[in-house]
Amino acid sequence: MNTTHDVKVPSGFEVESAALHPPVSERSGMRARLESLKSRSLVKVQSVRGKVGERGIAVRDRAKSQVTKVQSSMSSKPMLWAGIAAGAGFGIGLIGRFAQLRSKQRHMLPDLIIIETGC
Repeated sequence: MNTTHDVKVPSGFEVESAALHPPVSERSGMRARLESLKSRSLVKVQSVRGKVGERGIAVRDRAKSQVTKVQSSMSSKPMLWAGIAAGAGFGIGLIGRFAQLRSKQRHMLPDLIIIETGC
């Protein structure tokens, strides 16, 4: 026979207290802390991956639009781009000449210095 004394009916306080307290794990100490740190870090990594993925898509779209603009500009203004290429080649040539001169100047130093003294 079941009586009302045998059946445990929650009064509502048990539910509130269960909701306010974090779940108690079977493991305690350093291992439990490490496991909780691991799970929190995995959640953070997943959220960062999602954000990076979204930004990567946005960057890729912007890059595609810039490439399209440059390609259309190259076909509509070929003399401009030829001038830019010639100027860049001239600049690179000057830098190479300058580097070559500096290298030769370093090699012009004598390898052996003899100092004679007399008494």
